[in-house]
Formats: sequence, C-alpha cells, structure tokens
Amino acid sequence: MDIPIRIAPATPDDSGLIWRILERSIRSGCAIDHRNDARAVQAWIGQYGLRQIDTWLREPSLRLSLAWHGGKPVGIAMVSRGGDIGLCHVQPEFFHRGIGQALMADVERYLQQSGCRAARVWSTRTALEFYLHLGYRYGREAICMDGVKLTPLSKWLAD
Repeated sequence: MDIPIRIAPATPDDSGLIWRILERSIRSGCAIDHRNDARAVQAWIGQYGLRQIDTWLREPSLRLSLAWHGGKPVGIAMVSRGGDIGLCHVQPEFFHRGIGQALMADVERYLQQSGCRAARVWSTRTALEFYLHLGYRYGREAICMDGVKLTPLSKWLAD
C-alpha cells in the first residue's frame, strides 16, 4: 500500500519542523558533500537557524513547502518568485520515495503560476543526479562554498 505524499505551504508555526528536517538532511543525508567534517557541517547547518527560517516564512517573495508522508513532516523546499530554488531537503530515511520529486513538482508549478519561465538551483553532489533526472541542465562552472561543491543548474519551464 502506497502512503500518499502531501505538499502544503509552510507556516510560521512550522519553523521548528523545518529546522529539524534541514538539520537531519544535512547532517546525515549530505555526508558525501561535507565528508563528516565537523566545521563544514556546522557552517552549513549554521546558516539555517530558527531566526533565519522565521524570516524566510514571513518573506512574501519566498515560498516554503512542507512534504508530509504518513502524517509526518519529511521534506522542505524553498523557492523565490524569481525562480531561484534555495533548498530542497528530505529526511534521509525517506530518500527514494518520491518526496523530493513531489516537492520539486510543487516548486515548478508555483513558478509557472507566478509567470516565471525558468528555475535555477545550486546543487550539491548528493542532489546532482536527482536534479539532472528532473530535467535540470548544467550552467556555469561549479564553485566551492565552506568546503561543499555547488553546481549551478537550470531548467526551462513549459508554458
């Protein structure tokens, strides 16, 4: 029996849930990127404090969506109206269950409805194949930020 995935807009009351998803996803799910280097992990997680998340949730130009699976919050995505995907994270134990794809479908639908014709993301090594599978294409050269390689990708959104 398949358990349905539900995507819903995040609210200011969700900041703690969002923080826990980000922290677990980065710490456990992105080990390929940070190689369990404590400084790299802390630098990455440190940019996502509750205060920052609250700011994002109150910013009208951003959309944060939560993925729910079996009544549990298991993923988060954030996108700007201009097409910049700020994050897409799924709890590691829920990888490969369609949750990331559902979040990205929600992001892309939101962008299309907002009149945006392209989506852009800086992908980690962990997520690179995921985005390529969804039709994202390589952009400029990759950069390294806090020891994590980021590859720019973009996707033209159908009219």
